[in-house]
Amino acid sequence: MASIDLIPGFESFSVNEASRRKVHKAAKQGSYPAVIVVVQDGKVIHQEPVSTPDIAPATFNVMQEKYPKAVLHLEDNTGKRLFTESIVIEGKISGSSQEAYRLHILANKVGQEVAAEFLSDNRVDLDLLTKAIQQGTINKYELRDVVDGTAHKFKVKGFMKAFVSESIVTEGAKIETERYVRSHGKKPKGYGGWMFSYNRDGSDEWQIPNGMSWPDAQKWAKKKAKEDGEDYVYVMENESVVTEGEDTIGGLNKMANTDLERIADYADMIKDRMSQGQTLDAWMYSKISDSVKNLNSVHDTMDGNDGVNEAEKHEFNPNETAERLKRREKQNIERYRAAQDREDPFAVQYYQLRVSLDKMDLQRLKIQTQIHQLKQKYKK
Repeated sequence: MASIDLIPGFESFSVNEASRRKVHKAAKQGSYPAVIVVVQDGKVIHQEPVSTPDIAPATFNVMQEKYPKAVLHLEDNTGKRLFTESIVIEGKISGSSQEAYRLHILANKVGQEVAAEFLSDNRVDLDLLTKAIQQGTINKYELRDVVDGTAHKFKVKGFMKAFVSESIVTEGAKIETERYVRSHGKKPKGYGGWMFSYNRDGSDEWQIPNGMSWPDAQKWAKKKAKEDGEDYVYVMENESVVTEGEDTIGGLNKMANTDLERIADYADMIKDRMSQGQTLDAWMYSKISDSVKNLNSVHDTMDGNDGVNEAEKHEFNPNETAERLKRREKQNIERYRAAQDREDPFAVQYYQLRVSLDKMDLQRLKIQTQIHQLKQKYKK
């Protein structure tokens, strides 16, 4: 790598006067007598004894002046390395940590260890970054915040796009399975309609467009995350999954039943919102119509296609609706108890609330049944 020139507009940093406080703090972590090991061109050329932590900073600076092209290590009497510093001479740096030191300088002395860790995780184009700083495209304080992890995620994304090689940027978002594992007690695998979210709390939950194997679902989710500019994707506790080892047809039937229950839940919730006066956006009407058509096509195939849209000839059936609501309540009670058994506080509260909603829906059904009977009586 080319040697660095100190950047105009940045404070100069004299490594041949290493921070006494930093050296002293590190020195106090070891046992004595210690030694300063001087390494140049990969070889140990000198070892300077250090009797106490208090004299370590001064001795370290003396060695820096005496061996300006070397890398110095402070080691205690057990061989433990307490401190390492590279040397800058005439605006240039030598030693194995030169890239970390360069980023340390560019980022307003963020710390060489922090800079080294950042470089190990990313492939930064330091020459391009240096030019950007000289031209004022990015300032040293913005860079410092990016490197030490305190910058806003949008700043980090912008930095990655501008100064990190494409091979790193395109690796894709990280898939987090913690929530799924906590709910199911096992890692995700198998085939199904996987649910994901960009937020740990699942507030923006979304589903893959069709059933996929777990590896394919991960690829699809990472691709979507890249398009949306997101770094993390969380796997939701979706139960519409056929796991490996299950009977395929039986598993798919189980998945379909769960999906149909969810469809009924969503339909109820949408109807509730509308009954409370909430209006639909224009695009929502077509989505609902498409859903009806899709379900009708499945029903007609199973029932024999008679050319009649089943949704159009549907009549309110209080007994059928009551059975469906009771099944849903029973299922949520079972999920609630399972959550108690695995000591999952989120799921316990969630299904407790869902059971409360089920009871409210059953009560609402009684009123709807009375209204239905009233309409029948007066032929309305």
